[in-house]
Amino acid sequence: MATQDELTKRLELKFKEVPNLTPETIKGWLDDALAQEGYASSESVPADKINAVLLTAQISGVEELAINTAHYFNFSDGEESITKANTSKNYLDILSVLRSKYQRLYAGDNAFRVMKRLDRL
Repeated sequence: MATQDELTKRLELKFKEVPNLTPETIKGWLDDALAQEGYASSESVPADKINAVLLTAQISGVEELAINTAHYFNFSDGEESITKANTSKNYLDILSVLRSKYQRLYAGDNAFRVMKRLDRL
């Protein structure tokens, strides 16, 4: 079992290099993830569901980061240049990887299949 504080600390370690990220923001991501996975904020998460909750929180966080950096642009003035236009795209690439990982690990096999008819062997 893991408490919300333990999960928040794990997410803080994962996102420690992202600038201007507050613990309250990370806690909000975790609250969203807990709700999506069917848990209350005050509820402890069973050990077999911790990774699913953390991955959902990461997806929520990277979505927010992509949205918050969408307005970044390139600037050049003579000798100086600042390139930040691809920041949001980079977050979207990470988001795609996280979503496919979640689908592969936790969404299950929802493929539609048609079985062979038993009366026509």
